This record gives sequence, C-alpha cells and structure tokens, in this order.
Amino acid sequence: MHRQTGTRTRMGLEARRLLAQHRKLDELYEAAVTTLIEEPRAKAERAFLRFREALDAHFSLEDEVYFPALHGLRKDLGERLEHLSSEHERLRTKAGQLAEVLHNRPREICLELLREISAAVSAHEEAEEDLIGLFRDDPGKNGGRGSAAGGSPD
Repeated sequence: MHRQTGTRTRMGLEARRLLAQHRKLDELYEAAVTTLIEEPRAKAERAFLRFREALDAHFSLEDEVYFPALHGLRKDLGERLEHLSSEHERLRTKAGQLAEVLHNRPREICLELLREISAAVSAHEEAEEDLIGLFRDDPGKNGGRGSAAGGSPD
C-alpha cells in the first residue's frame, strides 16, 4: 500500500509536468507556424526542429516513465497506453517526414503538413489528458485524495 501511495504521489508530479509540456508544445507549434509563414526558411527549420525535439522528449518521458507507472496503477489501461505509445511512433515518423522536406518544398505544403501533425498531436494530447482525468475523477482509485496530481492543473 505504501509503494502505491508513493507511486501516486510521483504520478501527480508527472501529471502536472505532462500538462505543462502539452501547453509548451502548443507554444512551440505556434512559433513554428509563424516562423514558417514570416521568416527565412533556415529560421523556420530551426523553429520546427525545436518543436520536433520537444515532442520527442515529451513522448520519451511518457513511454519510459508515465505510461509504465499508469499501467502499474491500473492494469486495465494497458490497451489504451499501448495505443498511445504506438501513436508516438506514428507522430515521430510524420515529424521526420516534414523535417526531410521542410528545406525544399513550398511553404504552403509544409504548413499543411505541420497543421496535420498538430491536429494529430492535439487529439493525442486530449486522449492522454482523459487518462489523467481518470485519476482526478475517481477518489477511490487515488487513495481517497481526489486527484493524482493533488489538485487542479494551473
């Protein structure tokens, strides 16, 4: 029981971190779009690289820390977590494809690809935040504390 309480506490910290990362990814995406529209191509490539690197780091944190901990707390989430991890690979591939053509394709095509990636990432984030909500909405599953994160997000 004590181990699960410690895991839940760590999960609360990770949940807050993940929510903050989702917001940061949104900011980096917006910067990439603005830069791609308004700035020289080399600057747009750097802005997209920042977005892509942050996305990759975020996915790694989820795959290596957050999802295994969630699965440890709730075995019934295994299929959903597996699906989210497989989406990580699909989104990494899409981002890699855009990175390969960003320097030589028309801006309009690159913007469309970036928007497709963003829409997929947004839907993915929503599914992840639904999982976080499972722990917030069910006090019985959180040792009676009401929230895996110890309260509302910012």
